Amino acid sequence: MSSNKSGAVILKFYDEEGEEITKYTLSLDVTAIKNQLRVTGLSLDRNTLVFGENKTYTITYRRAGMTTGLTLFEVGSEYGLSKLDGGAYPESYKAGTSVTVSNLKTNFSCSGSDGIYHSGSGSGRASYKFNGWYWDNAKTKPFDGTIPAGMIGDIVLYADITSVYTHNY
Repeated sequence: MSSNKSGAVILKFYDEEGEEITKYTLSLDVTAIKNQLRVTGLSLDRNTLVFGENKTYTITYRRAGMTTGLTLFEVGSEYGLSKLDGGAYPESYKAGTSVTVSNLKTNFSCSGSDGIYHSGSGSGRASYKFNGWYWDNAKTKPFDGTIPAGMIGDIVLYADITSVYTHNY
C-alpha cells in the first residue's frame, strides 16, 4: 500500500512470484484533527474488487503416478502420441475464463525406436489406454474436462493411463 499527500491511497496486490495481480486507487476524505489524519470517507475507482484479473496461469499435463520430470506431451515422453487429433490441450488460461481440455486418445502407442517421442532403443511399441483426467496424482479427484472461470493458479492435470503391452528390449 502506498499513499501521497493528496489523500489518495494505492493498493497493489501481488502473487507469490511477486507479479502484480491488480491495482486499486482509493480516494480518501480526510479531516485533520490535532495534526493527525483520520479517514472520514472512502471511495474506490471501481465498485468491485476482482483479484487475479489479467493474470495468465500455466496448465501442465502429466501421467498419474509418473516419476520422471517429463510432461505428458513432451518429446522423450512415451505418452507424446496420446493427444486426440484435433483436441484442445491449452498450455495456459487467463483468470476469469473457462477452459475446456479434450480427452486423450482411447488407445495409443509410443513411437518405439524412431526416437520421436521415445528415447529407448527397443524395437517394439508400447500400447496404452487412457482412462480419464484427474486433478491429483493419486486419481482421487476426477476432472470433468472444464477448468472453471473462477479457478486461479497454475494447474497440473493428471491422465490415468494404463499399459496394454510393453516394449521388446
